Amino acid sequence: SSVPYVLSVAFPITSLGTWTIIIQSLTLLVMMVITRRFKIGYILSFFVAILFGYSVDLTAPLIALIPTSLPFRVLCLGVGLVGTAIGAAFFLLCKLPIQPFDLFVREVVDASKKSVHFVRMRYDGVSLTISLVVTLLFIKHLDGIGIGTVLGFLFTGKLSQIFVDFLTSRFEFTQFTKVGALLEKIS
Repeated sequence: SSVPYVLSVAFPITSLGTWTIIIQSLTLLVMMVITRRFKIGYILSFFVAILFGYSVDLTAPLIALIPTSLPFRVLCLGVGLVGTAIGAAFFLLCKLPIQPFDLFVREVVDASKKSVHFVRMRYDGVSLTISLVVTLLFIKHLDGIGIGTVLGFLFTGKLSQIFVDFLTSRFEFTQFTKVGALLEKIS
């Protein structure tokens, strides 16, 4: 999410939520070019991106209410890294329409037969590089890229792979409702 954030700071012509929708839509297009696939579920993922983008804008005022003390920030970073990795693992395994950021990883892993860690590290590396370039060229200082962004880049892919391996070694992920089965089929 650093790319939409730095774009919203560098080019405040539109909101963070709208930049999120734009970047997630571009992510879908790049994913389809890389995988040479199109599934009807990608359209559902696009609508998930729109809902997420609007949710970002609706909840933005709540961010100002979050405490900024260093211990709280460290706690949030730790919980955020682990929570993101667990969430990503479930998103990868659930086979339902998901946000384009996570769908990209799932589809490229499936198409390339590379590990979650391999694909996620490259995806996050490209995102971090784009964010760095935008901040340095247009904002002229680092904004929105801190230690949490770098640690997320370094560890989210590895942690996600650990949780995927753990979950798949202990559970079989199948749809148990007709709606779930239908969503899995189209995604």
